[in-house]
Amino acid sequence: MAMGVGMVAGLVIVGGWSLLTPWLVVALVLIALMMLVEYVRPWEQEAKAAPSATVAVGETGPSRNEQRALAGRLTILALFGIVAILMVTKPHLALVG
Repeated sequence: MAMGVGMVAGLVIVGGWSLLTPWLVVALVLIALMMLVEYVRPWEQEAKAAPSATVAVGETGPSRNEQRALAGRLTILALFGIVAILMVTKPHLALVG
């Protein structure tokens, strides 16, 4: 949290960008989404709650928990990539009007 505040303060103070700069607003929203995905992590609670069970004969493939974990990880990676692109390219976005 402190690192995030420091990064935003650095962008605003050193970089001279307003907090209402469209690309910065979008990046901050995406960072908040990443934090939400990481915080919720329902697959982790389910995996901890479920005792290790025996696998039935013929049952193969990833479990539902593994699929949700993969989806969560891929979501975080995709959001991180988009944030990185926004921070590097600083595109001119029109958020409203």
